[in-house]
Amino acid sequence: MVMAQITQALAGIALTPLSGHRQSVSRTRNASSARRSVTCKAAKEENEAVKNRTNNQKALAGVDGAIRNARDDLGKSIMKNFDGPLKMLGIGKKNPNQKKTGLAQWEEQRMYLLANTKSVSASEVKDLMEKGYVFLDVRPRDEFEAFRPAGARGAALYQNIEGASVKQNLRKTLFMMQAVKPIEENPEFLEQVKALVGKAPGVVVGCGAGGTTKSTTNFPSGQPSRSLLAIYRILSEGVCPEAVHLIGGLNSWFREGYEGEGMANHRTAHDLSDR
Repeated sequence: MVMAQITQALAGIALTPLSGHRQSVSRTRNASSARRSVTCKAAKEENEAVKNRTNNQKALAGVDGAIRNARDDLGKSIMKNFDGPLKMLGIGKKNPNQKKTGLAQWEEQRMYLLANTKSVSASEVKDLMEKGYVFLDVRPRDEFEAFRPAGARGAALYQNIEGASVKQNLRKTLFMMQAVKPIEENPEFLEQVKALVGKAPGVVVGCGAGGTTKSTTNFPSGQPSRSLLAIYRILSEGVCPEAVHLIGGLNSWFREGYEGEGMANHRTAHDLSDR
């Protein structure tokens, strides 16, 4: 009887913790399931957010593209209205066959001049003139007539703009905006040089400042001038067998005390810098 009671008591004691363990395991499983459910839900929401963000980015990219296209179309439309004036000024789309301009053109001309001409002093010009060389002043006609070296002949590389065409008026405006005398290329320059040189053995070319083909610290590509550009054209076009450059331009001629002639007073002709 007593053993039966003890056995029954022990059985109750053994069953109590087992029942609690089962309940604990059940609660753990339920908690894990809940966590998995929450995790899956969060992952799903995150994926949805990423998807929405991607769609929004695509939409924004589309808007940006539309804005760029509209801006480009507007720019093209505006520039189209200026095609005529820009072409008159020599501005527009690059042409692969178009001649070089600016520094690139000058560098090419400088290389040619270094190989085909030389620079001489004012005293050397006097000696060359005695040998039959023509002293050519390539400044505009009004500057030449105002004052020039004695015995010099005039053929303007550039002439003052006196016409009133649309292109000429535009050029005048641009020059005046920079406070520079409006000039344009003289289309008859080479023909005038041919007539002046005739059968002379060569020509000495001078302008206001002279320029130089020599490279210096301040001017690694030299300094272009009207006289140097004129020599390039004269030699490259075969107008004269020899053309030499006056160092320092006409300023050097007068500084060394050589005579001048013209309508202006001698004292006003000592600063003939290229303009």
